[in-house]
Amino acid sequence: MIASLKEKQACFSACVAGFLQDNGSTKTQGEILAELGAAGLCNDQGVVPLGKESDPCDKLGVMLSEISYRFPQQGEFEDGSLLITFNGKQLHCLRFHKRVSDDGLELMNPDTGRLELWKKSVIEAECPKLFQMRLKSA
Repeated sequence: MIASLKEKQACFSACVAGFLQDNGSTKTQGEILAELGAAGLCNDQGVVPLGKESDPCDKLGVMLSEISYRFPQQGEFEDGSLLITFNGKQLHCLRFHKRVSDDGLELMNPDTGRLELWKKSVIEAECPKLFQMRLKSA
């Protein structure tokens, strides 16, 4: 599922919500964000403070692990478990969908609610960090 929120700064929460829904959660994004907000893990727009990304994941039963940057290979992470965060010209979070070419990835963008093609050069110019999500019960 491609999660989409009106607040652009809430992209991390939207990506985690989409991952949970893809893995069988029946909670809506609104319910997930209300739960995080009540626990003080995001603000009222769903924004998670930088550097605190693992706290809401932990609350939701998701293990979040930073992994060394590498351009994903064909067939890798196609379960929607990979988050790509940008800390360059923009602060943003997208969810990996699949590799479509030697220099292109299809990413789930919560700002637009669509799958988008992103070039390797654009991704790498944004100082990317990679995080892998896993369900704690898995």
